[in-house]
Amino acid sequence: MFARTFPAVGGLFVHRAIRLLIFLLLCVFPLTALGAVEIEEVTLEEEPVARPKKKTTTTKKKTTKKKKKKKAKRPKPAPVVDTEDEDELDDDGITVEVEDDTPKKRDEDDEEEKEDAPGTKSIECTPLPPEVETRRVLPLQCTVKRKVSRLEVRYRPPGESWKTERMKKAGDEWTIEIPCSETLKVGDFEYQVQGVSKKGKVTAKTEETKVVIAESTSEQPPALPGKEPPARCFEPTECPGDLLGSPVCPGTKKGVGVRGWGAACVVTMECQKGLACVAGTCENPPKCEEDKECESGECRDGVCYFPDPEEAAQSLGPKKYNWIGIHFGVDFGFVPEAVGVCGSESDDAEDWGCFAGGNRYRGTPNPRYAGDVESSAFSPSTMRVLLSYDRAFGRLLAGGRLGFAFNGAPEGFLPIHLEGRVGYSLTNNPLTKRLRPYLGIALGLAQVDTRSEVTILDCPDTACANAMTDAQLVPYAQFGRKLTAYHSGSKLFFGPTAHVLYALSNESAIAFTLNVMLPDVVFQPSVGYQLGL
Repeated sequence: MFARTFPAVGGLFVHRAIRLLIFLLLCVFPLTALGAVEIEEVTLEEEPVARPKKKTTTTKKKTTKKKKKKKAKRPKPAPVVDTEDEDELDDDGITVEVEDDTPKKRDEDDEEEKEDAPGTKSIECTPLPPEVETRRVLPLQCTVKRKVSRLEVRYRPPGESWKTERMKKAGDEWTIEIPCSETLKVGDFEYQVQGVSKKGKVTAKTEETKVVIAESTSEQPPALPGKEPPARCFEPTECPGDLLGSPVCPGTKKGVGVRGWGAACVVTMECQKGLACVAGTCENPPKCEEDKECESGECRDGVCYFPDPEEAAQSLGPKKYNWIGIHFGVDFGFVPEAVGVCGSESDDAEDWGCFAGGNRYRGTPNPRYAGDVESSAFSPSTMRVLLSYDRAFGRLLAGGRLGFAFNGAPEGFLPIHLEGRVGYSLTNNPLTKRLRPYLGIALGLAQVDTRSEVTILDCPDTACANAMTDAQLVPYAQFGRKLTAYHSGSKLFFGPTAHVLYALSNESAIAFTLNVMLPDVVFQPSVGYQLGL
């Protein structure tokens, strides 16, 4: 019996176990994990309706447990941007300009680009007189009845080509003043006003009008409505000196006079180059040797010069020809290479002197350690206090300096400085300028001592003095010492000089001088203060 029923019982048990396993798998792994389509729940809200309670019976069904999902938040709608009044934001949040592309705007743009129909007069201008004097400004004022981007004036002066200038808008009016430089010649002056659209298209224009430019006329000068006419510009030969190169003096350049010999003048600036305004007339300037020969002027390069009032106001004052000063200078000498400068067996020793504590060294060093000097760049050495006198002769400056030098060798040093020099100015009329550079040549008497620290072996006996090897000098090692060696150069010098004066006034100046002293290569810069007498 058991043999017949056991397979049936066993099969039922296995079947239920499989169902339980499937149920557990579905609870742990939902259908969505196996690729099933996810069904979105949609909840419909309805008004509650009362229904009678019914007794329900539960039936076992094969169900799947759905995974609880969070409802995604619906994104907020982007703010609406009014493209007519505001700028648009791009994807990165950057404000970009958006052109108004509304039908109304397109209609306005199309209307602006349309040309006037024949016979239409959209532009009205205040007419110019039929005849205008030369050197007169031509003012124009116009109004326009249609939309334009700008108004332009095309005009052609007598004997010239067409030119175009933009008009300026002020309220509903468009104005322009054609300068008097365009009305210098006699003849027909033609002009036309035209309206231009945003795309550069001429959409409206007036008829070409001619105005006669004459030397004289009975017509009133042109003017804008309600305003006085602009003053007539000057003839080039009548232009005041301070107005040269200005719009009221067309055909002139600033500082360049055009009045010829014999013409009336107020300042020299009004006269042609090479002429001077003497007693109210442009004339050849008189020759001179001193300022006192030039009434109300000064002597420059052998002729009288009459400065203009503005130039005279900026002048330093009467020129001073004699200058005295005081200066301080430092010598920068080149230290030459030398051997045995503290001994007696080297040729270099003749130009050197060795000192210890201000006293000359008179011992006997070992020849191998008698003080060797390595060449070095320029280093400060002696210093000088100098008095100067200079005399100016036009562009030449001649003079001399006398002074005292110090910081040289304790013995045998020549402290006197005696110098003569002559220089030539790099600028015209240097005594009238603040910056006065001179280049020249100087020569004189001066000694420059350069110094260097050396090491010697001071021998106490002849055995040390005659030793030729280091082994023989070992017992005398304690006799090594340091000395100060001075190199004395030539007492006479010559060379180029640069002298620069910066005038604080007509009678005081700061002086910068640089001498190159040869045959020894020495640079001697100095600074000083000079007084003009």
